[in-house]
Amino acid sequence: MSNLTEKALASALMEELRDKPLDKITVQELTDRCGLTRNTFYYHFKDVYDLLSHIFLDEMEYLRVRYAEKRDWEDGLEYGLNYLYEHKAAIKNINESNSQELISKYINHVANEHSTAVVALQYNDPDHELDPSTLNIVAKFYKAALLGALLDWIASDMKESPRELAKYYNAMFRGTFEAAVQSARNA
Repeated sequence: MSNLTEKALASALMEELRDKPLDKITVQELTDRCGLTRNTFYYHFKDVYDLLSHIFLDEMEYLRVRYAEKRDWEDGLEYGLNYLYEHKAAIKNINESNSQELISKYINHVANEHSTAVVALQYNDPDHELDPSTLNIVAKFYKAALLGALLDWIASDMKESPRELAKYYNAMFRGTFEAAVQSARNA
């Protein structure tokens, strides 16, 4: 039952976010939309920000289970971009509120998961093992690039399609990977 309650509250929050900034949404509005009491809300969440964090954590877990473990990073990236794109109005209203760090945290986690998976997948040279510190530094480099690009995409009103971006980022990862590994080793 609690899972259904959490899903109902999450859905209500995403609906409210289409029309107004996160800072303007109240617990009462969410519970009225779901036909729940405020006590029920507070049984599950501390506040509206906690509910939003819960939504993003659920999405990250879905991405991890469905894509990261399979190392299917391009499709996973496209899924994450589609999620943001499908909730464009909500993301804009979150981004324009005092809770921009929640979006940054979500995107940072997604970028980190995918960058680490991509680096591990890309490097398949049996003659030269990729040590963990090199793997880590190369993954951080790509994570920072991806994070910056995604935050810019959000700030520019998500004009490019998620499919197009996933395709471009895939090509850039593949096209620069060996040079990044070699540079990290030489540093």
